[in-house]
Amino acid sequence: MRVWLNKSQIFAMGLVMVSCAPQKFAGGGTRGAALKKNPPPEPVHCTEAQLTSVFTSQTYVDQRSANDFVAVTLKFTPCAYQKTVTSLPVTFDIDADMNFGTSTSRQIAYQMSVPGASPVSGQMTFTMGSDLFGNTGDDYGHFESSSPLMVSPQLASVDLKLILNNVKIVGVRDGSPATGVFKVPLHVKVGEAPAITTQISFSPR
Repeated sequence: MRVWLNKSQIFAMGLVMVSCAPQKFAGGGTRGAALKKNPPPEPVHCTEAQLTSVFTSQTYVDQRSANDFVAVTLKFTPCAYQKTVTSLPVTFDIDADMNFGTSTSRQIAYQMSVPGASPVSGQMTFTMGSDLFGNTGDDYGHFESSSPLMVSPQLASVDLKLILNNVKIVGVRDGSPATGVFKVPLHVKVGEAPAITTQISFSPR
């Protein structure tokens, strides 16, 4: 049913609506209550020193030499909230096709050291199933250190040497074996921090 009103009725109704409107006060509690129910999120604090860059002065690896290696310096940002030494796994990956020849161990030797300290030696073991570039499957893998890196709260840098004598970097991934110098990304990851990438050039072998 539709109701039609004359002008006097409309004016009178308007007065009633104005007089019945709820009062608003400048210091009303509605907004304050909402803030109490939904407080701003707490800032996320770091829990450990974070790997922030990978530096190398050795941008070329001659795979035909008897001493075939990659040497990089890992730079860290210390964490004020880290109070004790933390042990973190170190992983790395080269975005290229590799050949281990007749070896069944699929390991490479490495050395890690904090400047001023003696290097710690170990083996990087190749783990199948996924790489550090987001690929998964039986054809993909990455290397992980046999021993974790001991990360102090004020860690600033670590020298990492990867000895590649028993593995051949064939060429760019899913391509033909390289016949000339080729460049591929090298990923390094420490703990839960995102992997950091640098570029390394390799000679054919």
